[in-house]
Parts: sequence; structure tokens; C-alpha cells
Amino acid sequence: MMFRQSLRGLEVNSPVEFMGINLGRVVSVDLDYDAASKSFSSIVGAVIYPDRLGQANEKILETLGTPDDSRTAQLIADFVKQGLRAQPRSASLLTGQLYISLGFFANAAPVQFDVNARPLIIPTVPGELEKMQEQVQLIVEKVSKLPVQEIAGNLNGSLDEAHKTFKLFNADVMPELHTVLGQSRSTMEIAGAALAEDSPVRQQVNRTMDEVQRTARSVRVLTDYISRNPEALIRGRTRQDVPSVYPPANSAPRPD
Repeated sequence: MMFRQSLRGLEVNSPVEFMGINLGRVVSVDLDYDAASKSFSSIVGAVIYPDRLGQANEKILETLGTPDDSRTAQLIADFVKQGLRAQPRSASLLTGQLYISLGFFANAAPVQFDVNARPLIIPTVPGELEKMQEQVQLIVEKVSKLPVQEIAGNLNGSLDEAHKTFKLFNADVMPELHTVLGQSRSTMEIAGAALAEDSPVRQQVNRTMDEVQRTARSVRVLTDYISRNPEALIRGRTRQDVPSVYPPANSAPRPD
């Protein structure tokens, strides 16, 4: 396993786990140097005990048939295609000890796996702490590129404009608002007094409403009469057709 990060806390005999099961142990931790890229990396050797997988190992053996190195390498290659990776993880925040976790990562980048290499080289992914440090570094770089001085200047200008607006509001709008409120209060008081029970306006309103009701009754009687006698619109209304709401001045018939 090759890691391009600090493995401080990883030691010989540190556990190697697979999905929470202690599957093996670290047997070596060494540094390697790449002359082409002029960079260092950590090479971790480990031994795996497949029997610790229990029933899963038995099913794997049934799939392989006669186990040999080539078939085992091909099976590991299939696992790598499905996202099998090795990752350093913290075993204790207090002591800083690390262990190696084997697991499947859905978003792992595709890699080349050499089935002929001995020992087999399991691809790796950065540890969680390493990822967090990279994300923090990216955030710091983005923040450092922000035009802080320009933003601060624009903010100060906006605050000055807001202060001027509030000052103008207090000087011009507030006095007019108080005047309007005072006038509204006076209007409401006058309206309340005009509509008192004994006020002339209230009495006039009552008389007007009575007239409207009488007119409405007359119109209703007239429409009822026309609906029953539509020919009245042509020949006129006879005295015998006088609606009951309009009693004749003299009930006695006059000679023609």
C-alpha cells in the first residue's frame, strides 16, 4: 500500500481492518522516493488472514474453486474495480495512533491494478484528516482571493446611504405622518359624533333608508304584476288590474 501523506502514529503491528473486522496487521512502514516526480511516499506492508472473514471466506473459496495466487489476484482485481481501497484512520485521538481500514468507496477514482505484482499492491485513498486539511486549505485560498477591501468599501458606502435615508425620513416624512394621523383622528371623532343616535345626520340617514325600502317594495309589486299580466305593457293597465299595494282613491265604481 502506497500513501502520499504523513503516517505518523502508524506502527508495526497496527491493525488492518475490513468493515470493522480485524483482518490482519501492519508488518512494515517504509519511505520511498520517486526520482521522476522528486517526491516521497510511504510504503506499508501488511499480512492478511482470510480465515477471519468466517463464512464470507468460505463462499469466496467456493467461488475460486482451487485457490492459487493467480485466481486470488484476479479476485482482488475485481474488488478494486468495485472500489476496494486502503485508508489510514485514527485509532485514538488521545494517542494519535493510526490503523489501516480496507473498504469499498463508491466514488473512488479508477486505478490500474497489476495482478502480476508480488506482493499485491492495494490502491489507497487519503485519510479523513488529510481530506479535511485539503478542504480547509481550499477554503483559505478562496477567501484570500476575495476583494475584501472593495467589499468593505462598498459596505461602508451602503451604510452611509442608509443613514442618509433614515435621516431624511425622520426629517420630512415623520412630521407629515404625525399630521395625517392627527387629521384621521379628528375625522373619526367627527364621524362618531355625526352618527350618534340623536344627531340630525343619523335621523336623515334613517329617513332616507325608509324611503329606499318603500321604493323597493313598490318596484317589487310592479314587477310581479307585469310578470302575471305581460299584455299590460301593450294595452295599459285597467282599473280592475290595479295592484293591491295601490288602493284606488274611491273604491266605489264610477259610471262610464
